Amino acid sequence: GKMPQPLLWASLNSTGDQPSRRSGHSMTTVGNSYVMFGGIGIPGDSKKEVTKAEPFDDVYILRIGLKDVHWSKEKTSGAQKPCARTQHTAIDIGGNRLWVFGGHTTDPETSNGIRNLNDSYVLDVQHLEW
Repeated sequence: GKMPQPLLWASLNSTGDQPSRRSGHSMTTVGNSYVMFGGIGIPGDSKKEVTKAEPFDDVYILRIGLKDVHWSKEKTSGAQKPCARTQHTAIDIGGNRLWVFGGHTTDPETSNGIRNLNDSYVLDVQHLEW
């Protein structure tokens, strides 16, 4: 039989408005787009001047070409936007829609400074509306 070809990593050039360093974000394929939501900042990030680990509520769309990737930071609308969060779940539920559930956010009122979430939101990716 024919031997399988080895998998090769390739570094792609990033263009556009690249997100700041973060962890705990989601990256979900929705239609022909890759949608990144939320996550938590890394203290000492000079680009965004993050001084402590604060969660994000931003949305980025990534488009991947053969030799490069292009990021765009998207402005979303809607009366019910999710609060900034990290460690949440996000899935494509069809119809160009992203469903976001749970995670946690910062809350100075709690003993550990963290509030766990069990809310859910849907983002219409085509119209960028929650």
